[in-house]
Amino acid sequence: MREVQDQGKYIGLPSYIGRSKKEVFGYLLTKVDEHIKRWKGKLLSQARMSSDKERGIHWKSWSYQCEEKFEGGLGFKDLGCMNLALLAKQGWRVTTKQASLLAKLLKRRYYRRSTFLHAKLRSNPSFGWRSLLEGWRILCAGVR
Repeated sequence: MREVQDQGKYIGLPSYIGRSKKEVFGYLLTKVDEHIKRWKGKLLSQARMSSDKERGIHWKSWSYQCEEKFEGGLGFKDLGCMNLALLAKQGWRVTTKQASLLAKLLKRRYYRRSTFLHAKLRSNPSFGWRSLLEGWRILCAGVR
């Protein structure tokens, strides 16, 4: 039998791997890098690339983006307002459905001797309880 210097490749990978994996797989790194450079040239839009002075995308103000489409805005939802509305809704649910598991749990933990309407923040409240009370304040401000 004769001795073979190179074991060859199987499915594009070397069949024998010695001690240095950087040496064996180094070609893969350059190959992947070349592919990425080619894809970048073909697929990425050159429209946003401009001079250094005018770099980036010029966004409109957030209030403009949150306006309804029929008012001339982009129709984005203001997630902060949406979150407060959902918290107020949950507070209303706790007030009207006192037999629910959540209402019982909150009463036992945060306002044993009063009602949800008169509940106060005590020391070390949970984030959920603070958020629920903030939503309830928003609801009370809007109630006539």
